[in-house]
Amino acid sequence: MRSFDFEEPERLDDALGLLAGHGPDAALLAGGQSLLILMRQRLAAPGVLVSLGRVAGLRRVVRTGDGLVLGAMTTYASLAATTEVTTGWGLLATAASRVGSPHIRVRGTIGGSLCHADPAGDVPVALIALDAAIMVAGPGRTRRIAADGFATGLFRTGLRAGELLESIELPAQPPTTTVGFERFCLREGELPLAQAAVRLTWDGDVVREARVAVGGGGPCPARMTGAEMVLAGARRGQPSTVDGVREAARAAARPFADVRGSAAWKRDVVAAVVARAVASALEDPSHA
Repeated sequence: MRSFDFEEPERLDDALGLLAGHGPDAALLAGGQSLLILMRQRLAAPGVLVSLGRVAGLRRVVRTGDGLVLGAMTTYASLAATTEVTTGWGLLATAASRVGSPHIRVRGTIGGSLCHADPAGDVPVALIALDAAIMVAGPGRTRRIAADGFATGLFRTGLRAGELLESIELPAQPPTTTVGFERFCLREGELPLAQAAVRLTWDGDVVREARVAVGGGGPCPARMTGAEMVLAGARRGQPSTVDGVREAARAAARPFADVRGSAAWKRDVVAAVVARAVASALEDPSHA
């Protein structure tokens, strides 16, 4: 690692002031699970690290009416174990529980995952399926960005210079909702090649609304609208539904070829993961 200065502000305004003062030479430190690896490999070399670990309020988990607010520094382990999350937004708890290994889940944060914008991020995929919103703080302003549009490309987000992710807002989930989450890794504990999060809202035995979010199917986690169109209006017990979703996912996926596999093979992986997540949501016993 190259040498750097280290700052630990205790107020949000102070963190924003440090970002403004140091400009592009500053980098925010959340859990450090991704940034420190990049620094060790000299793919990133900030002159100043601004730690968010002591900033008041960034680890909160608060019910607001029917919704939920999560501070950016909430860890994966907290998401997987906190009652407020597991009872109302179980899809997010499930995704968080599958990230990495126990030591990663204890240190890694929801805000860090979103800002790293990995193409196959577990938590961002779940947030997109749950229709979450990202609250971004900047000098004298706060912006709201839909989770579906927060990642704009490969390791890129909609954050502007001098801004930081403050919190995530989750709306209440309809009572007739079922969910599914699946991921695929070559070996347990490795970064996933693909994952899918599905939320289905029912009107009796008919799917009234579908949200299908996919990681690993392109440069960033995103909704797969073709699969959603197949699901809209589908009836419980139709075996052709999953087949149609699989083909829609295969047609829409644009994965990158790399040392782990060809683009064609990865399209099949994405299609299979999406189909399994949809099948899980269709069979969810919470909808009788």
